[in-house]
Amino acid sequence: MDLEQKLRKLAKHEQGAVPYDPRQMHRMRVTIHKRLQSNRKPFPFIVAPIVVVVLIVVFLSGSLEHFRAGVGTGKNIEGENNRVIEYTPAPVISDRLAKIINVMTSYDDIEIKKTGPSQLADVFLRADEAYELETNKGKLQVVIFPDNFDAEQIELDEDLTISGNITYTFTGTVLKEELLPLRAKGPTYVYTKSNLLFATNNSSLVGIVGYIFDIREVHTDILTSFGLNPDEYDIYKKIGRIGKEGWSEKQLKDIAIIALRPPDDLEIGDLMPAIFFKKGEPIANIIYQKASGVNKLRQYRWDQATEAWILEQNKSIQGKKRKRE
Repeated sequence: MDLEQKLRKLAKHEQGAVPYDPRQMHRMRVTIHKRLQSNRKPFPFIVAPIVVVVLIVVFLSGSLEHFRAGVGTGKNIEGENNRVIEYTPAPVISDRLAKIINVMTSYDDIEIKKTGPSQLADVFLRADEAYELETNKGKLQVVIFPDNFDAEQIELDEDLTISGNITYTFTGTVLKEELLPLRAKGPTYVYTKSNLLFATNNSSLVGIVGYIFDIREVHTDILTSFGLNPDEYDIYKKIGRIGKEGWSEKQLKDIAIIALRPPDDLEIGDLMPAIFFKKGEPIANIIYQKASGVNKLRQYRWDQATEAWILEQNKSIQGKKRKRE
């Protein structure tokens, strides 16, 4: 391992190991600067910038917990000669928000351009987290409640009677009254599912989000009814849109043709077939649900020798019968 690699390894280690002290960081920066100016010959050309990188990584690591908390968009730090060093931290999101974003981007061509704190963060007293997502289809407020909380009991209560002074609030949960009512430029649309609440001023976006999480719930129920872990699978739509993930064009095309030709004819009220690829294995599951609530699964394995999908399992099991609109 050469010197540059060792220094980079040290920087990575120190990022999580060194406590943050502004005065100590300032002294370290001044000391290194002086040493580099007074004794340059022993160092290869590449070492100086690498040492600075190590210092910056250690320096910024002190604010890591602040960023993890999801607050703040940057700070001004006083540097040498009273100069101000400005930096903006990379966006950091929680594990729960990351899962929500993964579901959204797996089922639709939604692109997340920016994340930040939501204006609803302090409104719901029982909420754990709240974010604003700026997407290619509009802004979306996402409020995450504890796992045992039923967000579907929350309802929107808005007043559209006074032009130019639209206000809204919520019922069904405890709110911070001094922040109410909330103001909006137009109608607000809300969708709730399990412990999640989504709010936006875009009726099309809330419709997309509602469809995504409703169909995701159905697919999850079908997969789990056959003893499969949904976290171990990627839906075809995601694979086909954001990257092949190791699957060839022929594999994707052939399994799509198979999925559109179910062994029994689809009827009114049946759920359209969906394809789920197992991560790390040449397995594709085609699932759908009959209007009667019967879940169907056909599992295929890719045979490299014949370059074809081979049917391994064909199962049916009674699932949750759902209301059809």
